[in-house]
Amino acid sequence: EQFNQAYEEAISKTSKTSKTGAIDYVVQLKTKFGENVKGNIFNYDRKGHALTLKEPADSPKQTFRIINTEYIDTINIISKPEIPPNLELEPYNIQNIQAFERKALHAATEDAKKIGVGVSKEAQQLFDAVSKTYRCSWKEKTILLVDVGISIEPPYTADSCFGSNDTAVNRVKRVVNGERSKINGGNWTT
Repeated sequence: EQFNQAYEEAISKTSKTSKTGAIDYVVQLKTKFGENVKGNIFNYDRKGHALTLKEPADSPKQTFRIINTEYIDTINIISKPEIPPNLELEPYNIQNIQAFERKALHAATEDAKKIGVGVSKEAQQLFDAVSKTYRCSWKEKTILLVDVGISIEPPYTADSCFGSNDTAVNRVKRVVNGERSKINGGNWTT
């Protein structure tokens, strides 16, 4: 209720022809849980009792917080925009959006391939650690080091590393031994 009054006050002080309401006002509010929040009003949904604040940021990335207005205890207007905010939407390029979507889908598909099916937590941790150095994939429960032609089979010990290049196999065995000792203190469930 208090938020609705503050919002109405803010709107009444803007131009009667303004369609921006309190958009871009800087507010400081306190929730009924005692949390202090400061930000620019980005959106207000009266029916949904939702206030969206754009929080201050030092980087180009923006952080938004959606707050149920029924949980706002106090609100103070810190400042108003000097010029009305521009509510025009920027034109979008559908090809860029589709390219972003394809890239994200490809990345998600590749990430899914890195998750072993039916393997222990420790085996997955070993895969994750080894894949920082080598390009890896799963073939059922076997870890394949694609570029060096080595496989690490259950129980994922140095003795279960196989490949045709002895130098590469020995290097991978050292990596496996080192990583196994780091993971759960060497206590594995295989």
